[in-house]
Amino acid sequence: MKKKVAAVTVAVSLMLTGAVSAANLWGTYKGNEIIRITSNGVAVKPKDVPAISYNGRTMIPISMLGQLGLNYTWNQSKKTVNFNTKANTASTNDLPPVLSIMKANMFKDMEDLGEELFLTKAAFDLDFISKMSSVTFDSNSDKSLANAIDNYNALIGRLDVAALT
Repeated sequence: MKKKVAAVTVAVSLMLTGAVSAANLWGTYKGNEIIRITSNGVAVKPKDVPAISYNGRTMIPISMLGQLGLNYTWNQSKKTVNFNTKANTASTNDLPPVLSIMKANMFKDMEDLGEELFLTKAAFDLDFISKMSSVTFDSNSDKSLANAIDNYNALIGRLDVAALT
């Protein structure tokens, strides 16, 4: 009986120790949990102060953002930080060939969808004209609209389109 109690006590102690160590996976800094920052799967090592969790929010030192390539300047007298953002000047020619092909295919599919929607609108216009006059047209506007909606949903559901957006 004493062995069972001892075994249960050890098991509970190990579980509680595991829960406590999981709560502080990377340790603490001044009483706050350390948050590990990675860039492309590689851990960014803090120069001095690590990223922490404070009141449920992640606080990242600006120096760590600088390590990730974000340009900034610090104005000591005004106690302000200015981030220098540059517009993305990369041209389509700078893209890897696979991405360029994916992008071209996506634009072609969008262009085809636009033409299909234009023709669907024309079919609805013909339906309206036929209702206003004695002339009848067989436009199948409902079927055209259903096809356009299906093609649109298929386009936005594709993984390559999602990856480029």
